[in-house]
Amino acid sequence: MSKNKSVEHKWKTKLKPIINLGTDTGKMGHAMICMNSNPEFSRYPDAAPDDGVCDQWVHTNTDTASVLCSNCVQRLMQRSPNRVEPNEIDD
Repeated sequence: MSKNKSVEHKWKTKLKPIINLGTDTGKMGHAMICMNSNPEFSRYPDAAPDDGVCDQWVHTNTDTASVLCSNCVQRLMQRSPNRVEPNEIDD
């Protein structure tokens, strides 16, 4: 995979019902698929699921260019070289 991509990738978007604390608000919101739905074009392919493809949709505003879902962010943080385990913290 090349780090210098000459083609700008457009991520899928759709209208999705807005659910607030488990309750359907009756409103629709703009959503975008996680950039790890296509790890080849993702800025963070190392955070992709083990099977390689993320299928999570994230509510965004209409100006958003790309998004990384909370699951991929969590994986990215767990693999961080700066991660400190709880038992490594000095009191």
